[in-house]
Amino acid sequence: MELVTQFKSPWRRMLQPGGSSAIVASTGRDHVLEPKELTDLVGAGRVLNDTLEPARDPAGAPRPWDVEFGFVDGKLWLFQCRPFVGNDALKNVTALSALEGPVGKGTETVSLEEKLK
Repeated sequence: MELVTQFKSPWRRMLQPGGSSAIVASTGRDHVLEPKELTDLVGAGRVLNDTLEPARDPAGAPRPWDVEFGFVDGKLWLFQCRPFVGNDALKNVTALSALEGPVGKGTETVSLEEKLK
C-alpha cells in the first residue's frame, strides 16, 4: 500500500442517508483507519492482486490499481477497482511532445543551480 497524498483538513464530506452529502467537522485524529480496517484493506489488496490480471503499460510493466473504497460500521466496501491508466494519449500530442525535448538514456545530468537560457 502506498500513501499518494496526505492532507489534513478541519472539514470532511460525509454521505447522508438520503443520498446527498454534507460538509462536517473532521475527527481531529492523526489516523483515518482503525487497525482492523487497515488489515482488511491490505487483505483486499492482496486478493485483488492475486485475482485480477493487471493492465500493462506500453513497456509491458503492470499498472497500479485505482481502488475506491469505504467503510460502513467497520465493513469494507469496494466501490471501484480499475487499472490506473493515466492518459497515454497525451504522449502523442505533437505540441506537448515538443515541449519535452528528446528522451535521453539517463546518462546526462543537469545542474539545478544553472539558469536556463
